[in-house]
Amino acid sequence: MLSTIEQDRLDRLARAERQRLDAACLRSEWSLDEMVEREHQAGIELGPYHRQKLLKSAPPRILDLLEQGALKPRLVGMPEQTFTAAGFTPPFSHTAIATTVTETYLYIPGQFASVAVGDPAVGKTYFVKFGGVYSTVATAPTVVNTLRWHGATSTTVGGVSLGASVAGTTVVVTNAPFFGEALVTFRSLGLAATSATVTGCGNTVLGGTAGTAPALSLVYGTNSTATVDTYTQANMGIGVSWTWGTSSASNTVTCQYVVFGSYS
Repeated sequence: MLSTIEQDRLDRLARAERQRLDAACLRSEWSLDEMVEREHQAGIELGPYHRQKLLKSAPPRILDLLEQGALKPRLVGMPEQTFTAAGFTPPFSHTAIATTVTETYLYIPGQFASVAVGDPAVGKTYFVKFGGVYSTVATAPTVVNTLRWHGATSTTVGGVSLGASVAGTTVVVTNAPFFGEALVTFRSLGLAATSATVTGCGNTVLGGTAGTAPALSLVYGTNSTATVDTYTQANMGIGVSWTWGTSSASNTVTCQYVVFGSYS
């Protein structure tokens, strides 16, 4: 007597053999065009027989490229597609930074500029673009921007600093615009959680009074490379922080939009 497991195994083998024989019978009775037609009738637009037909009629050069692409997928064909974290800019402003001299993120990195675990690759560059409005008191304060690798779910800073700007002195403005963008490029990856290396830089331009030149431009980033975590989701993202030099309710900045994605 066969056990239940052995009987099930024999039944599966018998079914597989019947399917193989049925397929062989179909191949012998129906032409390739007929098999393609039946695939289409079944709702399969690009099934195995349709692909076989296309390959048979493809020029030798195309077949050669397909063979090379199968062997070296990263080197042949179209470059890797970029991605955007969200297909739209969220229709709301982020929390204003005012009455503080504490370094604070302009937006929440883990929500609006998060990098997925497993996505980084050597040579891959992530970008973030952001902007909004700021106001200052009569005694114009200084501002420092800092670029960070961090996937925080709040505006509290942390992670790895990729470099801070010098303290730039603003001018007296009310709801003047500002715009910034930053890049982070992976130089190497490692097996350990914090063994990947990156380099990054960014620039924020602050508008001046109407009809005048920009108040100042803040440049920030690494002067070599930094070691970052690519294994912990909470540590993966791009954050840009704002630090007022003087605490005042009138010294306020509000990020109104964030666009995030990658190149290469």
